[in-house]
Amino acid sequence: MRLAGSWQVLLDDRILELFDEGDEEYLKPAEIAQDERIRHSRSYVTKRCRKLADHGLLQAVSQGVYRLTDEGRAYLRGEYDAETGAYVTESEAIQPDENGTEVG
Repeated sequence: MRLAGSWQVLLDDRILELFDEGDEEYLKPAEIAQDERIRHSRSYVTKRCRKLADHGLLQAVSQGVYRLTDEGRAYLRGEYDAETGAYVTESEAIQPDENGTEVG
């Protein structure tokens, strides 16, 4: 389970997933906005990429070009808490109990 920050919106996960799933290491917001799963303008995608970079999930490598960070990859795997900006230890991770209900 991903531990999203209170500052995040659903689009942020889609953006991070594009970096993780794609063959390209670097992407521009204009390229992201052209993906069929992204139904937002280039300007809004740019705003979200900046926000993700501000919180360490993306890195701006040059003007308008981003790459996924190690923290971004860990977030996608549920190993990084975007709210606190810290890696999650196994004891802190949200785990299902014997009834399948997530606790933690």
